[in-house]
Amino acid sequence: MRTSCFALPFLLSIQPAASHDWYEALRSADGLPCCGEHDCHPVPYRLNTRTGMEEIEVDDHWWPVDPRQVVPSAAPDGRVHACWSTYRRNPAHPRAKTPSFRCIILPRTSSLDLATVG
Repeated sequence: MRTSCFALPFLLSIQPAASHDWYEALRSADGLPCCGEHDCHPVPYRLNTRTGMEEIEVDDHWWPVDPRQVVPSAAPDGRVHACWSTYRRNPAHPRAKTPSFRCIILPRTSSLDLATVG
């Protein structure tokens, strides 16, 4: 019992710090860092049965996964993650924002062949 009392605070203290750190080692296909501190997040993922494309959801919109943005490694938590910044796409519609994806981390069960991506 005494060992677990000492181990629990230690484990709780390392979990939050390690949760975002693994993004820092990721690089995009062009060799740039994927993450700029707060722009990588877990995201919902689906296979669109109508189009046959894999998609991720950001800002309440589903975006097709571009294979050139897929990082050929899996996330430590087994979830889908994406790193992006938002930019204005159309000056005529200043409120319309489109994510500019730098890196997408898919699960090993993705239909994309991770060995050939990049």
